[in-house]
Amino acid sequence: MNQLLQARVERIDSLLAEYNEKHPNQIMVDVVSSFLADKLLARCDQGKDFVEFTLERLASDYSRNRIGRSWYENGKSCMNIFQTFLRATKQGTYRPDSIFVGDMTPELLNSYLEWRREIKQNSDATINHFLTPILKACAYTCEMNIMKPVVNARIQDMRIVTKVSLSEEESEFDEKSLTKEQMLSLLEYIQNLAGKSSWKCFSLHFTLVGSVSWM
Repeated sequence: MNQLLQARVERIDSLLAEYNEKHPNQIMVDVVSSFLADKLLARCDQGKDFVEFTLERLASDYSRNRIGRSWYENGKSCMNIFQTFLRATKQGTYRPDSIFVGDMTPELLNSYLEWRREIKQNSDATINHFLTPILKACAYTCEMNIMKPVVNARIQDMRIVTKVSLSEEESEFDEKSLTKEQMLSLLEYIQNLAGKSSWKCFSLHFTLVGSVSWM
């Protein structure tokens, strides 16, 4: 019993210290009372669960036909995986698989991106797709003055930029470009066709000679 009481005292002390850091010299009687009653009303997010908040936003958008059924279901799947991430990496706050809305940070989201890439082996396109519900939820919390604009700006900038690469056709062509030796062999073959040459053959011969001279 003493250990439980001590743990509770330490937890409340920690919460008060956190609140005082974010809101200097603003600890009043009602703030302390809310912590003692486990109401969490002293938090700017009022103890709202981030996953629940995001799912509520998805449901709201779906009910107003702002998103389709598949997007709604994908969003719910995204948040299930996010909870798996919190549990697997032990980064939940008030529960092993849960965080408060105010606990979302760029550092936590970056850890989530790395986990999806390294552990889940997801492509950048897949990660971006499932990142959308989280980004929208963060933008909304910023509008509600729960998340600071500077923090939201950093989070919104975390969508992965895919690298631009050559297409398969361009890559294949690039890998099979003729070397100088191959060009000379082709030129020799063209010259052997002199007796059967045509204007097109002469033109190709001239082009190849010019190309070799520059190599």
